Amino acid sequence: MKSFGVGCLHFSISDKRQGNITVQGYIDEVVRVLEQLTTVSDIDYSFDEDVKGEEIEVSAPNPQLQNGQPCYPRIPIYNLEFNLYIPFRVQANLINTVEEYVDTGTENFKVYFKHDWYGPLSYIECIDTLSDSSPSTAVHIVREYLSKEIEVLDSFLKADFIGPSPFHADFFLLLDEESKSDESKVFRLEHARIPAYDRLTFRFSRNDFESEDAALAVLMDELSDELAYFYDLKVKDSRRIHEWQEIQETMHSILEFENEDSKLRIKDKFLRRPKLFHKVFRDIGLFRGQDIFDKSLREQHYASIYKSEKYSTYLGVFIDKELSEWQAYPIQETIDLLKYFDQKSSKSFELTIVFIAAVMGGIVGALITVLFG
Repeated sequence: MKSFGVGCLHFSISDKRQGNITVQGYIDEVVRVLEQLTTVSDIDYSFDEDVKGEEIEVSAPNPQLQNGQPCYPRIPIYNLEFNLYIPFRVQANLINTVEEYVDTGTENFKVYFKHDWYGPLSYIECIDTLSDSSPSTAVHIVREYLSKEIEVLDSFLKADFIGPSPFHADFFLLLDEESKSDESKVFRLEHARIPAYDRLTFRFSRNDFESEDAALAVLMDELSDELAYFYDLKVKDSRRIHEWQEIQETMHSILEFENEDSKLRIKDKFLRRPKLFHKVFRDIGLFRGQDIFDKSLREQHYASIYKSEKYSTYLGVFIDKELSEWQAYPIQETIDLLKYFDQKSSKSFELTIVFIAAVMGGIVGALITVLFG
């Protein structure tokens, strides 16, 4: 039996780095850093060698998955593998629990980083575990371990990730001596829905693979498109959250001007307020435009994976759930509110000018009367 968890881990470039670096230079730094960890062994990697001399532009602040930004750098056909040893005692400390409650079932892991067409993803294989282990916990532990260890090294790399990490399911691979029920797919999936993480068991026939390792390699390859697409959705959703929060912060600043008890100075109302209106209208316009583009791309990618019939798919239920829960933001309502405040302000400004003109007219009339009357 094989067991593994799924996440989205990546070594991003931190703001410590000054100046551009080649793709090969980045790969060399990844290997150098991993070699400094005594718990890491058997490092292996591959990528598109045609791009090894290409420069990666480095300009702080550099993109981070954690901030809802795209994977950077993203290397074509990139695969990184290494073995990792983490004692149970250390695992417990990393997730703030006692050693007896650690449910990974092993101290030995094999870590896979992969850059798919749709984005990055990671597999964490738990070595020699039983069926009651929780490989999803292993994703959390490996993420925390790499983040902590790399942070103290002299390197410009940063352990980066996007949530949810791990994917909300535990994956198991089992040899099935009986014939497959679905001849159209190499693997037969049993999906057990449970209160915690769902349990996904993939069964395969001895006639199809000479070993579990060979079956695991094919299974991971078949799952990559769906998983990378899932995490791409998560990256985009995280970016939308960050951008909408910024719009809301600007809106709150504008609302301060509408508060009758506000102690903001007159010059702020005439100078700062128009700038805020300009910023929020621009940000909403960019948000709406990006949202329209992302929706089109999202549907295109979904059709490519699930409607083209080119791939064996297994995780559609998770993708459909993610899409059904896609957050809708009150874009038009926010625009209508801004227009209301803008018109209200313009009307107030007009009345103020009329009042000032009337007062000035009265003063001028009085002076004329005094001087020539």
